[in-house]
Amino acid sequence: MPTPSQQIANHIGELFTCSPVAQYIRIRSPYLYPDGEIIDFFLEEYDDESYISDLGETLRWLRMQMTSKRISQKYRALMQDICLTCGVELVGGILRVRLEHPEELASAITQLAQASVRIAGLWTPPKGSGFVSILEQVAELLEREGIPFNRNAKFPGRSGRDWKIDFHTLNEGCNALVSVLSVGTAGAAVGKVKSVVAGWYDLTQMKQEPNSMRFISLFDDTGEVWGPEDFKLIGELSDVTYWTEPEKFLDKLVTRG
Repeated sequence: MPTPSQQIANHIGELFTCSPVAQYIRIRSPYLYPDGEIIDFFLEEYDDESYISDLGETLRWLRMQMTSKRISQKYRALMQDICLTCGVELVGGILRVRLEHPEELASAITQLAQASVRIAGLWTPPKGSGFVSILEQVAELLEREGIPFNRNAKFPGRSGRDWKIDFHTLNEGCNALVSVLSVGTAGAAVGKVKSVVAGWYDLTQMKQEPNSMRFISLFDDTGEVWGPEDFKLIGELSDVTYWTEPEKFLDKLVTRG
C-alpha cells in the first residue's frame, strides 16, 4: 500500500510534504493563512478509523487575530456553513475529514484546505495594515505609469490547482505575473516564500509560448524579515525586485527577459 507521502504525490503532486510528529503524520501544505503562516494538516490513524485534521490550528489562528478570544455566535454559524459546504466536520474546535478509504486522502486534504482557508478568511485585516497597503501602492504605481493590469487573476498550474496572482500586467510584447511578498514577521516570511515558490514552479508552463509570461517577485524590503536565502530561492524561478527600487521593478515589466 502506498505511504501517505506517495498518495499525496500521486494525486496532488509534490507541493505537499509529510513528516512524522508524535503520533501523527504532519502534512505541510502550500496553503497559507492570511498573514503568511503555513497551514499544516495531520493524519490521525486509530485501530479502525483515520482522519485528516488541522488539530485546531485554524481556530487558534483566528482567535489570535481577534481582540476578543471568544468566537461569536455569528462567526460560529459562518464556520458551520463553510464546513457543511466543504464536507468537513468541526468537532471541539478541530476541523477534520474522516477517511473511509486510503485513496480518499488527496480529496480529503483538498476539502480540509478549502475549509481552513475560508474560515481564516473570515478575519478582515485592519484597514491600512502593511500587506493591504503595499498592494494598493503597487496598483497606484502601475496606474500612474500607465501599465495595464489585472488584479488577483487565477491561472491553472500543472497540478490542476488554480493560483491567484497579485498582478497580471499587460504590455505589448511583454506580459508579466507579479507576486508581492509582504509580511510582518520572519516566521511568516518562511511560509510566504514557500508558497510563492510553489506557485511559480506549478505555473512554469506559463513561461513558454504562446503565453511567454515573465515571472516577477516583488519583495517589500522596507522591513528586516527577509534573508539572502529567500531571494536566492525565489530568484531561481522568477525575477527578484524590491519595493525600495521601483524603477528597476518597472523596467522588468516593460522589457523582455
